[in-house]
Amino acid sequence: MLSGIYATLRRNDAPGTAGNVAPVPGEAHYSAKCAVFGFPREPAAAFPQDVEPDLMDSFEVNKILGAVLGTLLFITAVGIGSDFLFLPETPVKPGYVVPGVPAAGAESTGPTQPTEEPLPDFGTVLKTADVAKGKEISQRCQQCHDLSKGGPDKIGPNLWGIVNRPRASRSSYSYSSAMASSHAPWTYENLFRYLRSPQEIVPGTKMTFAGLPSAQDRIDLIAYLRTLSDSPAPIPPPAPAAPAKTPAAGKAAPGAKPATPAKPG
Repeated sequence: MLSGIYATLRRNDAPGTAGNVAPVPGEAHYSAKCAVFGFPREPAAAFPQDVEPDLMDSFEVNKILGAVLGTLLFITAVGIGSDFLFLPETPVKPGYVVPGVPAAGAESTGPTQPTEEPLPDFGTVLKTADVAKGKEISQRCQQCHDLSKGGPDKIGPNLWGIVNRPRASRSSYSYSSAMASSHAPWTYENLFRYLRSPQEIVPGTKMTFAGLPSAQDRIDLIAYLRTLSDSPAPIPPPAPAAPAKTPAAGKAAPGAKPATPAKPG
């Protein structure tokens, strides 16, 4: 009988729910029961001890890693989705075209040759040019040039007295070899061509200005640059009017009546 009671107590103290009495783990509880019934006490190593559960087990680590991975996938999906929703459309016509800059995708076929442009009659156009507008246009030049008398050289040389001044003639400025290859004067004609596209007229120049495509803007600017001198360059006389073309021999002028042949006498 005592052996049966002993076996029941052993089952109750075992981990799990094998006994008919709710187990209370711990060596102290078993030692108290042994003292009441007079049973021999087992070694302490044979009984489970009170152990704190490990909260950071593998299941918790997997949940944390899964949450991090899910967040990264969500951010990636949002970024890809926003690219499709807010895809920018290339305009058919650009809002602003920078003069002298080739369009994107345009194939280069070698050095660009300057197109011929008829020269204006400076004896006529300079007299009617808008000097005030030319001064306003010159503000673009002042980003790299000084226009005052005795002013310093900046990125480009000082432009006081530029009209009719020999090219690359300021000793205080280091010109590019392309610009220094000629000392022809800056006449009205040369300035008119150069200001349209500096890189085309003097390939290799350090001047990065794209140019002024408008002929009237160049005329107004030249008219203002002419005033930047103690002795402004003279305006040439107007070009003579082109003579009217005479009809070739044997051909009647337009609108003229053919001559009546003489009657025989």
